Amino acid sequence: NRQAVNLTFYGDSIMTGCNASGTPMGGNVSPYMDAYPDMITQYLSERFETEITMKNVSQGGWNTLEAIAAYDERVLPTKPDLLVLGFGMNDLHTPLCDYKTMTEDMILRLRRQNPQAEILLVATMWPHVESTWVLNQIHTLEKLLELEEKYPFVAVADLTTMHKDIMSAGKRYRDMTANNINHPNDFMCRIYGQVILKTILGDKF
Repeated sequence: NRQAVNLTFYGDSIMTGCNASGTPMGGNVSPYMDAYPDMITQYLSERFETEITMKNVSQGGWNTLEAIAAYDERVLPTKPDLLVLGFGMNDLHTPLCDYKTMTEDMILRLRRQNPQAEILLVATMWPHVESTWVLNQIHTLEKLLELEEKYPFVAVADLTTMHKDIMSAGKRYRDMTANNINHPNDFMCRIYGQVILKTILGDKF
């Protein structure tokens, strides 16, 4: 309806834009691609001709326990109408039941502040399966899907399955990441943006 919207991104280094080529964390090198939260915001603003106030309060290296500890300070003051929540890559040692409980707590805290708010949960891409980094991350998807099933105002952007499918089709892991362990390169950052926009807009994207 072209009304002003508050859009907040809260996640780990993947959501900060780490290693997107046009960011300081990506070296500000050619082809100078924006972090995917910026691409998403620009697309939605232009597509719907509306004012979007975007805040990216993500923090590299954080897991869900660290995220929930800073949640009231970082997220709630931004008063999001839509919160894009993306933790999991650093939760390799987090018990899955705790991961779900803490994620659900963050969802409900926002709804108490804004009963009309909606939450998009981003299921993380795969870490490199030949590294010591891969443990619980690829199983967090099932917990996020349980929350999507439970709450009508929650949706899941399933990067876990998308990334698995791309690898199954023959794309090499090292060609999708900047550090060959857990950071997306420009190609995978764009996949993140596309999957999230498809989740939000459905056939309108």
